[in-house]
Amino acid sequence: DLDEFPVWSPNGKQIAFASDRYSDRVGDDEIFVMNADGSDVVALGQQGIPSSWGG
Repeated sequence: DLDEFPVWSPNGKQIAFASDRYSDRVGDDEIFVMNADGSDVVALGQQGIPSSWGG
């Protein structure tokens, strides 16, 4: 699995990142969000991160 392009949330409590962890195809990344400690990883799909996060 490749996790890349991390972006911190404005409040510093979460990190959004792109990952291919649920895909067998190269370049088929989805967007995920997790707590800063690495817990509670949630897939958001391919819609992108909120613009307020710098995305």
